[in-house]
Amino acid sequence: MIRETKAKDISEVVKLVNFWARKSRLLPVTKKEIKERMGLSWIWQEQKRIVGYVSLLICRKDLAEIRSLCVRKEYQEKGIGTQLLKKALGEAKKKRITTVLVITKVPRFYKSIGFQLKLEGKEAFLIDPRKP
Repeated sequence: MIRETKAKDISEVVKLVNFWARKSRLLPVTKKEIKERMGLSWIWQEQKRIVGYVSLLICRKDLAEIRSLCVRKEYQEKGIGTQLLKKALGEAKKKRITTVLVITKVPRFYKSIGFQLKLEGKEAFLIDPRKP
């Protein structure tokens, strides 16, 4: 079941996201960051256990980013991540956001939902400042 993230969920969400951060799949988060995301973040709960999480960061009125989408390993391949992502995209649509981006190490999942490397008339440019 999907529901909005609540204050009582923060510690468990931090543990879940940081599990994947230790595996270099997500950026690590703090309790403060998760608290700041409340109102635009959702969890998937199974029998009082948080098994998935996603948040939507609104960057400007027409641009948002999917943040920290993750599902416990033993619950993957059951459509939970897809449903969480669709919830976040639905919220973006309600807010009339025209572009949602994601930075990921698992592009196949996002491509299966319809994300593209390039949007018509838009390109993303990235740089690693550590390299000359």
